[in-house]
Amino acid sequence: MWTYGPMLPEVADQAQQTLNSIGTAITVTARSFGETDSCGNFRPYAIDFSVRINEPQIATTAEQQKIVERIGLILAEYGNPNLGNVQITFLPGEAVLLFGLILLHLQVIEI
Repeated sequence: MWTYGPMLPEVADQAQQTLNSIGTAITVTARSFGETDSCGNFRPYAIDFSVRINEPQIATTAEQQKIVERIGLILAEYGNPNLGNVQITFLPGEAVLLFGLILLHLQVIEI
């Protein structure tokens, strides 16, 4: 059965340090996703990330898209064994961007 596994604060901290180096204040959480067998053993398949951009001055869609692309490339390095779903929230609650295992689909949800 596909299930969420434990939170991964070490991975989140490492990814957050790298992401903050791009000059934007970012908060990251990471959680494993995988399969739990009938004996209760969890086997990780991917790491899902939630990223919060803590800077309200990123106003244009073009600026947001540029940051999303950089975040996707950086998180791919930390998504071991695979990069799972990524949710990116731009504050102050202006937009949430979601992308999954393949970075071809980008959905913008206005809040």
